[in-house]
Amino acid sequence: MNWEQKVRQQEKGRQFEERFSRIHYKYDRQDVQKMSESRNDRKELSEPLKWFAFKDQYFSAIVIGERPFSNTILTSEVLKDENYTKDYKAEVWVPGEVSADSDLISAGFKYYFGPVHYNTLKAYDKEVVDSSGKLKLEEVVYLGYRWLSWVNKWFVIPV
Repeated sequence: MNWEQKVRQQEKGRQFEERFSRIHYKYDRQDVQKMSESRNDRKELSEPLKWFAFKDQYFSAIVIGERPFSNTILTSEVLKDENYTKDYKAEVWVPGEVSADSDLISAGFKYYFGPVHYNTLKAYDKEVVDSSGKLKLEEVVYLGYRWLSWVNKWFVIPV
């Protein structure tokens, strides 16, 4: 599967907007990883991937596989175009099943197209019992520097 998105510039402050736009991804049963927000970046990932997210300052497009993706190539390119700030690309091998009756190939996905909102994204893990199987989509939300993120997570967001 090939997935591409150009991030439209929404404000006059291009540098500020670029700072909060990046690709996030999560290996199956591991932590969330991030790509560079300030320069061109390319990752060739051989380990199974649970999801990837194309994020701008306010919104995110997240593709979650029912079964982990493999042989993934993620690319983020900073654009000098006056209408777009970045070009995101994902090339993923999607595991599928062939139907014995009709020779159709099926692969399951979940998509999230919406705001970068901590509680909305965290709600995707409410029914997950095994902590290693959690999606941790809320980690695409920038909560400040590491020491400040704990304050925001435990004291500011609950209010």
